[in-house]
Amino acid sequence: MNKFLVARVSVIATLLGAISPVYSQDNDSQKDNLPPAKGWYATLGGGVVVPTSPSVSFSISEFSNTGSVTQSTAPSLEVGFGYDFGSIRTEFTYGYTPINSSTLSVANSLVSASAPVSSTYNINSFLFGAYYDIPTKSRWTPYIGGAIGPGLVSIPSFNSVIDGDSYVLSPTTSGVFAYQAKAGVTYAASKQFDLFAEAGYLGTSSLTLNILQGPNPGETVSPLTLGPNGGFLAKIGFRYRIGGK
Repeated sequence: MNKFLVARVSVIATLLGAISPVYSQDNDSQKDNLPPAKGWYATLGGGVVVPTSPSVSFSISEFSNTGSVTQSTAPSLEVGFGYDFGSIRTEFTYGYTPINSSTLSVANSLVSASAPVSSTYNINSFLFGAYYDIPTKSRWTPYIGGAIGPGLVSIPSFNSVIDGDSYVLSPTTSGVFAYQAKAGVTYAASKQFDLFAEAGYLGTSSLTLNILQGPNPGETVSPLTLGPNGGFLAKIGFRYRIGGK
């Protein structure tokens, strides 16, 4: 091998040695910007729900009464686990949201009235959902999705005085259909931890409450039907990638 060829090989080797660390760093940097790998994860989130005003209806003798319940902003907690397939994630979560009522308004063909009420509509949900992560090849990943499943609503006994008449409702725990829709964004803080912020809607189907006492003894009082309930939600939280690297 002549000296010229040896010199060329030496120069090429030197250049490759200099380029290789730079390429490796760039490649690692690109990998560091990608979301974590597929697999199982645990999730925990909390925030607030701004509830809607569900309808109410009941009858006293020949008079049908309809109205609505005004409710206050409530905290909301959700915990569960999921599996990331890549662009699609599935989750099973338990959620707890205690919504407080503040005012009951009703009307019939003769009168209309409203009264303060103080009762808590405790929503316990057990939801299975699916979410689509929109690829961005960065640490930030927007997503959309939803979940459905059974819910359990418990309401303690409470009473209210409407237009001078006292009403007492019995405590109840009822099974309902629960659902939620969400849109949010995930930030990959590390290979194992995701931070997220999301907004959406949480809802349940209607239920029936028994009125133990109406305005006058002997009057026929029907059960009170509380319409679909829920509200707009906003949450922040994190996901822990089990075995993530």
